[in-house]
Amino acid sequence: MGGDTPSPEALANEQPFCVETLTPTQWLQWIFIPRMRAILDANADLPRNFAITPYLEEALKNEGYLQAICEPLLGLEKLLKD
Repeated sequence: MGGDTPSPEALANEQPFCVETLTPTQWLQWIFIPRMRAILDANADLPRNFAITPYLEEALKNEGYLQAICEPLLGLEKLLKD
């Protein structure tokens, strides 16, 4: 992860995971992580029963860092499952 901040238009894409405008790692860095931080900062309830690892496993299947990204996210999904 890293790199320049995507444009406001790219971040506002309405497709799941901003698939038309962001890479999977950009989506994690610029959408998912900031939203989770905002929820925690607001002491709000965390989302329950979500599954983003299937998308990431498919989108990043040829990347050497797949396990490093998916393993902690899968743990988070399991933790927040009802």
